[in-house]
Amino acid sequence: MTTSIDNIASQITTLKEADLIKLKQLTEMLLGGAEQATAIQYSSDDERILFQAIQSELEAAGFRSRVQYSGITSGKYSKCWKKSVNTVTEFLDDAFSDYSKSEAQRLGLCRIFVQALIKEFKQRGIPVSAGTIVSNLHRVQQVFDRAFPSYLESGLAYLIPQAMLRPRNHA
Repeated sequence: MTTSIDNIASQITTLKEADLIKLKQLTEMLLGGAEQATAIQYSSDDERILFQAIQSELEAAGFRSRVQYSGITSGKYSKCWKKSVNTVTEFLDDAFSDYSKSEAQRLGLCRIFVQALIKEFKQRGIPVSAGTIVSNLHRVQQVFDRAFPSYLESGLAYLIPQAMLRPRNHA
C-alpha cells in the first residue's frame, strides 16, 4: 500500500491536538534523531545557551551531524562540561555584567567564544569537534584575550556586546 504525501496531509487536518503532538515527536525523531524528539532537561539556562552556541558554531564550521547533548554531558566529558559551563558563566557575569543580561546577548557572546576556539584550533592544526571545544572552554578568558587583545585589561570588553546590539547597514 503506497500513501502519497497529499493523502497524509489531508488526514493530518482531522487529528486532535494530542495526536498532532505525537506526530510531531515522531517526525522529529525520524528527522533529527531520538534525542531531538524528547525534551532535553538542561540544568540551567546558561548550560542550554552554551550548548546551542557549540551546536550552531559546529554547524557553521561545516559539521554535518548535529552534536548530541548526551554526547557531551555524559561519559568522559561530563565533569569537563559542568566545569566549562561554570567557567563560561562566571566569565560572562564578571567581564560583561552590564551587557549579558538577555538570553540573546549571552548566546551571542558564547558563540563568539566558541568561534574563537575553533579559529585557534584551525590555526594550530587541532581537529575541531564538540569534545575539543568542551575540553578547552575552561580557557575562555585566555581565548577571548587572544581574539580581542587588551580589551579586558583596558576595560573595553563592553564594546563587543554593544556592537552586537547596533543595527547594521546593509548597503
